[in-house]
Amino acid sequence: MKKLLLAAATLMLCACGSSTPSSSNVEQAKGTYQFVNKTGEKVTELYVYLTGSSDKGTNYAEAGLAAEGEVTATYSVDADKVSETALTVEFVTESGYAGAPFTTLAIEEAVIHLLSQADATSGSTQQSIHFFVEGEQVIKTVPGTYKFVNKTGEKLVELYVYETGSAEKGDNIAGSGLEVDGDATVIFEVAADAAETTMLTIEFKTESGYAGTPFTTLAIEEAEIEILAQADVVAGATAIKFVVPGAE
Repeated sequence: MKKLLLAAATLMLCACGSSTPSSSNVEQAKGTYQFVNKTGEKVTELYVYLTGSSDKGTNYAEAGLAAEGEVTATYSVDADKVSETALTVEFVTESGYAGAPFTTLAIEEAVIHLLSQADATSGSTQQSIHFFVEGEQVIKTVPGTYKFVNKTGEKLVELYVYETGSAEKGDNIAGSGLEVDGDATVIFEVAADAAETTMLTIEFKTESGYAGTPFTTLAIEEAEIEILAQADVVAGATAIKFVVPGAE
């Protein structure tokens, strides 16, 4: 079970809705999402809509979703389109804070925490949604927290952290570009019973096209990692360096 993070807020409110383009006489599949506002302030806008659509549909926080409040949203699609459907989650708080939209929500059942700006990951890849549930079973998770520092000497245009062997790389952590000496933090969560056996892959590319050999044995842990310039990589070594806190 993968999931990275985004950010938002909460209130004591429950509502259900459904937005979906559906065909008559076609079997439907429904995604059900319970949002919990952990932003620390009222959420005034919360949308779940088809990624790429200009129609955001229902504002699930139209009446105001208070801190620690909950609201449930549903989205239905034709059953034969489930695998190709991706939804966007977008929110705004009373102060105007808006986490980066999460654009790859699947048709599933999930509990999703909207995180505060302080709890969201840093940099241009900040995200504000935290998944806690698959189906109706609450899954205990363990987070891996990784702070990446760009030491390549040029802008990073691609940076991915994903489960080794997976064909899905997930979000590009470099976003619109991670500048020289810039940093970005990402949290990768897995089910607790799989934490010891899960290996992650780090893959990157710079503006000039330089791409170090992917590092495929990243454990679920907390680490600061420098991405090295091509000139700093010893022959046969990986293009990353784990930083020991307090070391020179």
